[in-house]
Amino acid sequence: MGTTYLELTNRVLRKLNQVELTTLTFPTATGFHALCKDLVQEAIDKINQESLRWPFNHVDATLTLVADTNRYTIPTASRIVDWNSFFMEEDAALEVSAKPIPYIAYMEWHNRFRGSEQLATTGSVNYPSQVYRTRDEEIGISPIPDRAYTISYEYWSVPARLDLHSDTTVIPTEYDSLIISYAMIGGYRFRENFEMAGVEYSTFKETLKDMKKVLIPDGISYAYDTRTRRVKGTNRSSWSK
Repeated sequence: MGTTYLELTNRVLRKLNQVELTTLTFPTATGFHALCKDLVQEAIDKINQESLRWPFNHVDATLTLVADTNRYTIPTASRIVDWNSFFMEEDAALEVSAKPIPYIAYMEWHNRFRGSEQLATTGSVNYPSQVYRTRDEEIGISPIPDRAYTISYEYWSVPARLDLHSDTTVIPTEYDSLIISYAMIGGYRFRENFEMAGVEYSTFKETLKDMKKVLIPDGISYAYDTRTRRVKGTNRSSWSK
């Protein structure tokens, strides 16, 4: 668990030789104290924006399918979905064995499977055998499931913004100094101490580099940004990795 919003803000205030906030004064902070609260949140936002796949933003999700329904909403808090992580969970009652569910491109599903799915007879058993991403950013299951199968998958979330003094950041406490350094950049700039702002910026960049080396392993190529863009002059989409 990360550090509270109040403690992070007070650490910035202490470094700037300011009176600390309390649980009572935190909600109504004004002026420079309010600025320090904003700077802490900006620092957290900046760190989260530096990588799409921080491990502290990773989520294991479960999806319970509905008979005759092949499209499911991606969680609103998701930033990127690992489309190669979909997995059928074992269910003895449904006579289902545990197995991975491979990802296929939307057009592959459209050209190879869409027609046959529409011709499926009522009462037939249709185990999910592939997953695809729809054009309007939903999870597509193929073939259309006939029962309430359980599927698990993974995604990286967009962390909720801090609000209350007791709210904690998802960033591990050992990286509090990174949050403080970035917040101090704004604090020193406000005071027009650009030399110290530059020192804090250098500290932030070096610490961030070390954090990425420790927390993000090399070689991950299966996570895809949930956003899409149209390739100019064509009818196909280019998926951002």
